[in-house]
Amino acid sequence: MKGNTAAFKNTLITVCLALCTLAVAAAQGLEPPRGRFYGMVERIERVEYSERAPIRAAYDWGRLAATRWLVGFGLEPDAVWYGGGVAGLGVNEVHSGEGETVDYDAVFLGLEGAYRRSLTRMPGAGFRATARFLIALPDDGEITDVARDSVTDGARAELSWNELTLGVAALLDYDAMRFETGLEYCSRDISQKWTFPDASRNTSRSTLTPDRDLGVRLGVALLISEGVEARLGMTVGHQTAFRGGVQVFF
Repeated sequence: MKGNTAAFKNTLITVCLALCTLAVAAAQGLEPPRGRFYGMVERIERVEYSERAPIRAAYDWGRLAATRWLVGFGLEPDAVWYGGGVAGLGVNEVHSGEGETVDYDAVFLGLEGAYRRSLTRMPGAGFRATARFLIALPDDGEITDVARDSVTDGARAELSWNELTLGVAALLDYDAMRFETGLEYCSRDISQKWTFPDASRNTSRSTLTPDRDLGVRLGVALLISEGVEARLGMTVGHQTAFRGGVQVFF
């Protein structure tokens, strides 16, 4: 818990410093900065993984899933750059190949940024590059589906999960809608620790490595009114994920 608390504090400090830096840079520019705030629900349905040092050697595979309720906040110093922070709550799920499911309540914290350019020779078209670093501060896990043996009976599980997501997408504006399609790369560092109540087994820590890290991302945004935008999107390939939310500019 001490490590998680330190990571929590360091992330908050980093977010504050990043926002202050953007504000100073914007104050020195010619264009007034624009704020951005959004709420988003994200469901990661399937991430297949291989497990190193599993409790059951025969079941070194499985899938990950997650549900997240996130809010984002930041500044656009101009029409090209964006930077800000991300925070939220959610549940991380580990489904082992043996049949056991463990749910971990988590607090999410992170940083994100974006770079966007329009194509002068193609009105309404452009591209965007994005980056997001997200860490999860979990509580102890809860076994929600029981395995076919009792090796983890009475044991306590903890999960460490952080991820770096990079993306590049082509954009097309059509009337009040914006379409995007592109590639997404996600590097995840995930480990699961089991602590057993007796001395019959030692503490076990295993690494969960996703089988793929590159996929395709699709999205659409609808401008509801001046400064209010609804967004929907999905990702396939390295993960099956769906997301939706509302974004406000001010």
